[in-house]
Amino acid sequence: MISDETLASVSGRNILLWNINTQKVNFVLEGHEDIIFSTSVSPDKKLLASGGLDKTICLWDLEQKRLVCKLAKRRDPIHSVAFSPDGKLLASGGENKYKSPNGQKTTIYIWDVESRELKFTLSEHNLRVGNLSFSPDGSILVSSSNDGTSRVWDISTGEQLYVLEGCAIGGIALTPNGSKLVGRSGNNGIKFWNAKTGEFQKSIAEQFEQIGRFGIDPSGKNIAFDVNHGIEVWNLENNERVSYLEFKWPVSIQFSDDGKFLMSGDASAYSEGGGLVRIWKAPELDLTIDSVEDSQTQVELIDAREKIESEGYFDAENIEDARKRITTSIV
Repeated sequence: MISDETLASVSGRNILLWNINTQKVNFVLEGHEDIIFSTSVSPDKKLLASGGLDKTICLWDLEQKRLVCKLAKRRDPIHSVAFSPDGKLLASGGENKYKSPNGQKTTIYIWDVESRELKFTLSEHNLRVGNLSFSPDGSILVSSSNDGTSRVWDISTGEQLYVLEGCAIGGIALTPNGSKLVGRSGNNGIKFWNAKTGEFQKSIAEQFEQIGRFGIDPSGKNIAFDVNHGIEVWNLENNERVSYLEFKWPVSIQFSDDGKFLMSGDASAYSEGGGLVRIWKAPELDLTIDSVEDSQTQVELIDAREKIESEGYFDAENIEDARKRITTSIV
């Protein structure tokens, strides 16, 4: 969310700025030439960064609703972007392999937001970098990749502090106080590590397989993560389920900065004119919910699901068809 009334969402190569109260689009940011994979809003809510398949990062002025510049040093699809907590740095994760002192590696780019110059790169991953997260004090950066590793970096020196390895680590983040790393490693559940040492601490929700996306509320009390055709919300204080929200194919899960709302967008965001977004009032997540329709307040900004389902979009039994429709999608 950009403000209490404005939400940004992706629809193909465009970014839509919504008025939550009226559920209408106020403005469309146009500048990318292909699908957008990731967005990040600066801490002061003045800038928005977006990266995509067109191998550029677009930096947008949200007050004037205009494109400020495009950042691109190499012809590299950008799968993740993240502002540092002070807004001075922007990290972005690439896909292509380039020569480095350690061989052919994919690259994390660290940009100076004010000068719009590349400060330095981090090169240790072997496949595309799909997720980036700064610690609350901005001293470390956590990256995760399709190579099955997550890596923790010292931003002041560019040194790699340690590596978390697993057969499938999808997305990793720090808790709001910066003490723990949270992510998925292996085939089941959400796992927690000590952020300073990388020591494993605990697992929750081990009955669930193929968890990919998740979000932690600002208080650190609740975590929301995707499961088959829905989103589970768990309390991290007692490690128990709070609620289940019915929602297919989430590709993003995020709490608002004030913790009042939980938002999620689905896979139709990768298609032109698509992008279903739902918003739930977070206070209601404290109650066990049996029926989403009866108990949740939802705002459906765009619902392209009927069209997507009728076309067999993301049909697990027809991978070839899915690849032809969107070559960059992960089934």
